[in-house]
Formats: sequence, structure tokens, C-alpha cells
Amino acid sequence: MTKLLIKYQDSYICEKSRNEINFINIPMYYPNNEPFSNLSIFITLFATNHLSPDYSSNKKLNEIEWSTLFEEYFLPEYLKEVDKDTYIYDIDQLLKDYPTYKEHYESIASSLTFPLTIKHPVELRNKEETLELTEETLYDWRYPLTTINNELERFIDKRHKERTDNDCLLLYSGGKDSTLAAIRLYNSGYNVHFIHFDNGHMRDQDKPYLTFQETFGQKDGFYFDYELNSVNTKELFEEYFNEWPTALEDDPFLLSEIRCLSCRMAMYTKVLQIAKERGYKYIAEGARISQKFMLEQLPIISRLKDLASSYGIKLIFPVLYVDDDQQEIEELLANGYSSKTWESKCLIGKPAKDKSQEDERVITDYYDTVLEPAIQKKLKYKKD
Repeated sequence: MTKLLIKYQDSYICEKSRNEINFINIPMYYPNNEPFSNLSIFITLFATNHLSPDYSSNKKLNEIEWSTLFEEYFLPEYLKEVDKDTYIYDIDQLLKDYPTYKEHYESIASSLTFPLTIKHPVELRNKEETLELTEETLYDWRYPLTTINNELERFIDKRHKERTDNDCLLLYSGGKDSTLAAIRLYNSGYNVHFIHFDNGHMRDQDKPYLTFQETFGQKDGFYFDYELNSVNTKELFEEYFNEWPTALEDDPFLLSEIRCLSCRMAMYTKVLQIAKERGYKYIAEGARISQKFMLEQLPIISRLKDLASSYGIKLIFPVLYVDDDQQEIEELLANGYSSKTWESKCLIGKPAKDKSQEDERVITDYYDTVLEPAIQKKLKYKKD
């Protein structure tokens, strides 16, 4: 189950008595009879004063009401993962950036009775430690909150203090391809870290995180940092795609392929940046030759491997040669996983078709002459 602390007025909103450090245990929610642990729902209910004692909603909200509240009151940039399934939602920082919310949160905090309470960070120290708590110390709201992660580490087995040699960053859509890719990576000895992208044209953007929670959420070796569950590639995608010559727009097939390739290369630009910053030596994705997209065929695959290698990273395609969906379903079941997945869908994507040699030449030329040089420029490195 997901654990949460809410930072507010240099203190932490937490549970009264359920566990030693008083994390809020986020409950399971059941949209469409599909249970999953969802921070965004809980934070929205909390922030709009719709939280019941059992952590359910105290009012029936129709879809329009819920969507409005969700968009206004859940701001994911203020949610930080400090450990596996352990998060801090920083209302203090939110109020610095959006002071108009101040009165609203004051009214919310004043109404807290059950089962939440507010504790000062000094109260979260190890109870076995001898600590002199004077009135001045206990109620000094200037207590250095920058040390809070050190305090939490007394209770939490903090993961990944250093990146291990077998950590792999997987481009994840939530569908069967990337889910099976994650399982194959894990079975090959990798720790699988998920990353999902938003190109600005996605439907059901929260579905990959839902699939992760349902499929891998309680298993060691699979990790999905909340800040990586919707990495924005909209502007980069549009920048790359706008380089496509307007004279060729009368060919809808090529236009669709170039659009998909531009989108994928925006993802690769971001994932390579993140991998380099965080020390990942491996990146993987769920490309399949049988899907017929040019970006998943060997001419582009080999180029992508060269690109990643130039950045000191090995690129892995665990399901490249899987022939059909039925093979995936059988393998998911054979490994003890459900074959049911939830996938975000691109609203502008179109099915691929068989390509002629001329089609392949046009698409690979576009990669070679436009996309790869643009990526190298963004990444600020030169190919050996």
C-alpha cells in the first residue's frame, strides 16, 4: 500500500496511530470495479475536504465535478517519491508558487480531526534516540526541514543510494508489449525502472501507472517514480515533426510514420538525458517488428542502438521478435501475471502498413539527416 506524508506549515500531516512514523496509508479505490492504490485521488479528496473517516469520498461527485476538482487541486509537481511507494506532497512549496490557495488550505487543516493529525518533524525522530525536547525545540517552526530525508532514513530502507549496474530504465506504455518487456528484463536479472511520456495527444494518461500498481506494485525489482509517470515531450515532439517538408504532406501514410518516429525520438531525447543524469547503463522499450511501424524495424533499431551506445548506454529490445498478441498473453500467464493491462492511447496515431523500399529510404533518410542531428544537438555530445 502506498504511504504518504503531507507537508504543511513546516510540519507533516499524517495518521494518528496506524504505524510507527505515522505515514498515511493510501487505500484502494475501485473505479469500474478495478482496484488500485491512487495518490492523486486521495490528495484530491483531501484538498477539497471530501475525505471521510474511512478515506472514501463524503460526497457523490459526477464526472464533471470530479474532473474539475482533480484538475485544480492535484498538482503532481509537488509530489515527491522519497522511497518505494513512499511520498511527500509539499503544500508549503505549492503555496509559495500559488499563494491564492492559502485560505483554502487553512480551512482544510483547521477541519482535520480523524484519523489525521499534524506533527512537527522533530516528532518523527527515532523513538529510541535520546533527544532533549524543550518547549523551544518542539514548537520552533524554523526547525531545518532540509534534514527531513535524513530523519526519514532512520525508518526507511532508502533504495538506490547509488545506481546499481543492473538497473534498466524501461519506456512504458502500460500495454502488453512493455509489460512483457518488463517481465523479461526482470527474469534476465535487471531491476526495472519505468518511465512514461505524454506527447500532448494522449488519452487515459494515468493508465500506465495503474497497470504498474496492479501488476508490479508490491513486487521487488520493479520501480515507478511518480515524477517519471508523465514526462512531457509535447514541445520536443512538435519541434521534431515540424521539420518534415511540407511538400510531402500529401502522402498520409508517410506523414503518419514520420509523426510516430518524431514522437519516439522526442521520448529518446528525454530518456537519454534522464538516464545519463541518473546513472543508468541500460534503457529498454517494447518495440515489436510485427507491429510494422518503421521505427520498430531493424534499420531504425540499429540506428537507435548506435545512438544510445554513443551516449554510453546499452539499448535493449526484449520483445522485438514476439510475433503476436496471443504469444504475449500466454507468456504473461505462464509467468504468473494477469494478461489484463491498461494502456494510454495516442489520439493521433494510426495503424502501420507494409512499406516499400522507397518508403523505408524516405523514413531512414529523415532520421539520418534531421532527427539524429537534432537529438545530438539537444544532448550536447558528438558521436564517436
